[in-house]
Amino acid sequence: MRDGTRARIRVAARDADALVADDGRRFSRGDISEMRVRRFSPAKTIGLALGIAALTVVVVAVLVASSLDDMFSDQERL
Repeated sequence: MRDGTRARIRVAARDADALVADDGRRFSRGDISEMRVRRFSPAKTIGLALGIAALTVVVVAVLVASSLDDMFSDQERL
């Protein structure tokens, strides 16, 4: 707020000149100096989980291929 106070609210309604919180408090748009919006994005969360899973599969495949290569290269020397 312009007077230095901060408030964390969930917006229930938007009027032409104010935001109305779910607890009934009204915040005039003229008094708001900064507003941050937080939202949960299911698509981004699913994308992150799939990316981590794919990276894990690639790392495991590289490790398995490396150990198989080492195992077969040791047999050729015998």
